[in-house]
Amino acid sequence: MESYLENIPNSDNYKHVLVIPATVSCEYCVIKVFEFIERLHLPKDVLFVLTANSEKELNKVSVAYGLKEGQQIIFDTKNYFFLEGLVFITPVLYSKNRVEWDSKEIVPLNVIQELKNLFYFGNCNELIIDKIWPIEFNGNIKKMVLSGDSLSLLIDRLENSSMDTTVFVFKEILDFFKPNLVEGAIIQKQAYSLEYYRMTLIDSMSANSKRYILLCP
Repeated sequence: MESYLENIPNSDNYKHVLVIPATVSCEYCVIKVFEFIERLHLPKDVLFVLTANSEKELNKVSVAYGLKEGQQIIFDTKNYFFLEGLVFITPVLYSKNRVEWDSKEIVPLNVIQELKNLFYFGNCNELIIDKIWPIEFNGNIKKMVLSGDSLSLLIDRLENSSMDTTVFVFKEILDFFKPNLVEGAIIQKQAYSLEYYRMTLIDSMSANSKRYILLCP
């Protein structure tokens, strides 16, 4: 990381570097990153790096999402971060910890919260974010009760809350997620765009079974 930043002007100002594999990445995570960049003011202490193995691929992405290379948005056309093993198929957030850089993979279950942490605190974005990308619920399924066409989910370990909450979903969602919708599974419902929500389910025992469903709010 340090060797790359040596060639970046004012690199000492950056406490975070978000590396985004532009063409072989988690599409949902990348879309969320681009939405935040497009709609909000860029935090002064964050450097955004889009990486790909050619300038042509990066140009396609930049045109598609209206991104422009600038002081805080860098195009890594030589795929440096991939070749150095600093990123693979998901975006990675690097944060400066004294003299070292800590890394965290950005995946569907944490992308909104991590982006909020970067964009939200202590700046004018505070008034915007919660209205656009709310997380309705996020936690472990504690109990399930099926009544007619409605499924009641009791969810615990909610973000920013120690209380359980009850969520009602349609039976079609239960049928879609079977057999992975079980007690103990991790489930999240969050905004996918301004018109749709995305529901994510992960098998908490193996962390290998992951399914998504888009549904209207």
